[in-house]
Amino acid sequence: MSRVVSGAPQLASVLSVTQATSITTGVTLNAPQGQIVTVSTTLAAAGEAEFVVTNDRVLETDVVVVSLASTSSAGTPVCHCSRVAAGSFTVMVTNLHATAALDNTLTINFAVMRVN
Repeated sequence: MSRVVSGAPQLASVLSVTQATSITTGVTLNAPQGQIVTVSTTLAAAGEAEFVVTNDRVLETDVVVVSLASTSSAGTPVCHCSRVAAGSFTVMVTNLHATAALDNTLTINFAVMRVN
């Protein structure tokens, strides 16, 4: 039997972490959902960068949803979860713009969903 719920799901309070050093520097945030603020970076047009999020709540069978919350940068940033492992997941940031580099911070939301 399936159950349909209307409206947006409500998440508990959201923890946040700020990346240091470079766009490829990993972060640690042990929570089922959270927010990552990247370091101010320059990511070339059509460029990509990955970083690992260490999170003791993640199982290798989980689904991790990643979305871009905000940016004040030039370029066309997108992000997604490229890998999931026990205790971590990897975020891929891509600049889709053909000529403009990303040149500021990104705020990225994530949520870990348990697959039963």
